Amino acid sequence: MWDLEAGVVETQSFKCRSAILGLHMEDNMIFGCGFDQLVYSIDPRENTMKKRKYHRGPVLCLAADENYVVTGSEDKTIAIYDRRAGTVYKTIQLESYPMSLNLGNRQLWVGDKTGGIHVYNTTCGQFKHIESCDVGHTGKVTGIIYTPGALFTCCTDTTIKVLEPSLNPGTINTLTSHEGEVARISYQNGVLASAGSDVSVRIWRPKDTWY
Repeated sequence: MWDLEAGVVETQSFKCRSAILGLHMEDNMIFGCGFDQLVYSIDPRENTMKKRKYHRGPVLCLAADENYVVTGSEDKTIAIYDRRAGTVYKTIQLESYPMSLNLGNRQLWVGDKTGGIHVYNTTCGQFKHIESCDVGHTGKVTGIIYTPGALFTCCTDTTIKVLEPSLNPGTINTLTSHEGEVARISYQNGVLASAGSDVSVRIWRPKDTWY
């Protein structure tokens, strides 16, 4: 962990057993998932770490809210861990393993290895499958972010797609400036950032923010 206000000074570090493939951070908790098939929960206040195993393959992606920690694995399952009950509440079986997750707005969006997109209704904890669709990706969907204004996806096919935030989403725009696989995207305050295997980070701003 780094303190940005102090000039990016390292404040804490935590040693895990393998590469960490997904992270979710809250004010007082960090969740991580690893190649070692484990899900880590870290309390930075107490400098303590708990490990849980409920997958049979590397855990590739993770998302969380106040009720659940959702993880996706190479074992082609998504596990929904109930934070209050302290146990796996539900397991979803997929045909192709998940690469990216986004949880929020009573929805779970999933991007998979073959370029497919899946959406589940999480109202009242049901995690009911609503739709699977093809949005034109030809590789692994390495990132997916839902907002009320747009659905963003990135892929190993070197593209980022801006999609309609609806069922069977149409394409608003396809961004093609990366020369290699797009590994991750992040969206905040109207700004989209992307990181690629071409050793670059791209920043995308809405046109109306330029003067």
